[in-house]
Amino acid sequence: MKEASRVAAYAAREAYGRLLGRLVRQWGDIVSAEDALADALVQALENWPVAGVPDAPEAWLLTASRRNLLQKARHDRVRAAAFAALEVTPPPANRLSPDLGIDDDRLRLLFACAHPIVPISIRTALMLQVVLGFDARDIAKAMLVSPSALAQRLVRAKRQLAAQASDFVEPERAEMPSRLPAVLEAVYALLVLGAQPDSARSADLDHTWAADTLADVLAAALPAEPEALALAALARYCRARNSRDSLVDTPYVPLDEQDAQGWDQPMINEAERLLSAAARLRQPGPMQLEAAIQSAHCQRRMTGETPWKAIASLYSQLNAHWPTIGSRVAGAVAIAKAGQLEDALSELDGLPSRQTMSYQPWWAARAHILAQLGRASDANRAYLQAINCTQASSVRRYLEQQLRLHQLEQEDYQPPASELSKWN
Repeated sequence: MKEASRVAAYAAREAYGRLLGRLVRQWGDIVSAEDALADALVQALENWPVAGVPDAPEAWLLTASRRNLLQKARHDRVRAAAFAALEVTPPPANRLSPDLGIDDDRLRLLFACAHPIVPISIRTALMLQVVLGFDARDIAKAMLVSPSALAQRLVRAKRQLAAQASDFVEPERAEMPSRLPAVLEAVYALLVLGAQPDSARSADLDHTWAADTLADVLAAALPAEPEALALAALARYCRARNSRDSLVDTPYVPLDEQDAQGWDQPMINEAERLLSAAARLRQPGPMQLEAAIQSAHCQRRMTGETPWKAIASLYSQLNAHWPTIGSRVAGAVAIAKAGQLEDALSELDGLPSRQTMSYQPWWAARAHILAQLGRASDANRAYLQAINCTQASSVRRYLEQQLRLHQLEQEDYQPPASELSKWN
């Protein structure tokens, strides 16, 4: 039972986007495809413990999903035309394939989810949930929005796409440039979320490797798109620092405290090659700036020092045109590391409180800066708030250690009994 459940969970996590993309491409209805695949996963959990795990779990799930779609078509008789198409194994002709060279069903579905009818603000969330299998609650947490509000917006977006089914699965090549930024943003979000320290490490690793694959496919298919090349470079910088072995069951270590000599130099070289190719196209964009920041961090492997002023300058350019809450906090940290503590604190305090009140990186950055400014009590409160804002055990342990070190530096500090009990 455990083995069957484990394989079913792995197949769902690893193959969900591919299976859903294939079903949507054939059926043209995302809601029906999601329902059919969900039913197939339930059937797998019921059948595999009894009949044994099939040799090809992904193919089994695809067949079961198609069968579920056919049964639905028979019952409601609404999809008569599509029913006939499904009984023919080869999928219908797709205008994307010969021209774009994108043969990954997940990428096709990503571009489809970037349909103009879907509001820009919800496209990345839609892609992360539908194509890449993220839970809506996790997406809401990452986007700092209400889970219930996000769920409602996702439902509306799916209904809007269903109403546009004829355009949903077959975006024209001419439509690609306008949809590309949203697709790049979703793959980048997958890369970032997958690299986050968390207790569910095996799932995160799968997401990271899926992001790598999608970034590589995009770069190969769109070699004249500098942002696609930069995204592939970002994936390689991330891979150079985080091998599968180094990510599993290891304590959290901030980027600037990692042992740079352990990073993969050939992988960094490949990232630099892609970033240079993107820069030669002379079309600056957010992915190129993000990649340039990672390139600057990697200089520490050669020089022993992080060029914080250069990194702060890159973040300044990024935040001037494409600001996010994450990049603004990271920019403030770079300013602080460059020695401008008051400016860094002012930057943090200028961010909207509704976005920062439960955002752990903001509290952690603020705690570190306040401690350096000698505002011990404020730093203590900020560290405690940062600890309360994270669910990642490795990050929590790191922050607790930082708080303890900070308090030990205060000669007259007497920790409260409640805190002492946690440490003993």
